[in-house]
Amino acid sequence: MTSVSRSGPVQSFWLFLGDLDCDQSQAPLILSFLIAGTVAKLNNVLTISTSHGVKEYWLKGIVYYFQNHFMAQIICCDNMVWFHDGLEPGLEYDGMLTTLPSLCARDLSRASAVIYLLSN
Repeated sequence: MTSVSRSGPVQSFWLFLGDLDCDQSQAPLILSFLIAGTVAKLNNVLTISTSHGVKEYWLKGIVYYFQNHFMAQIICCDNMVWFHDGLEPGLEYDGMLTTLPSLCARDLSRASAVIYLLSN
């Protein structure tokens, strides 16, 4: 059985992974979750205890949705955050992960999915 310890407060967002290790030897490289409702805070890091040790997953992407319109924030390895509007080409620099006030909403859109990547 795999459990998740959360490093910060999260509302309306509980994670139960069950048997995480598909082949019982490696944790998946990417975890993605849909968010039902609203959240007060997104964790930058998820810490997961498995039968093969503790794994850390780093937040790498957030998908926002509002009125049939998707947007996304992409977090690079240097913690730079880039914004992509689904209606416009290209990326726009949003700032550093540590200085952004909130990742739960962007303009009128709310976070609807998050993507985490297994750290080295």
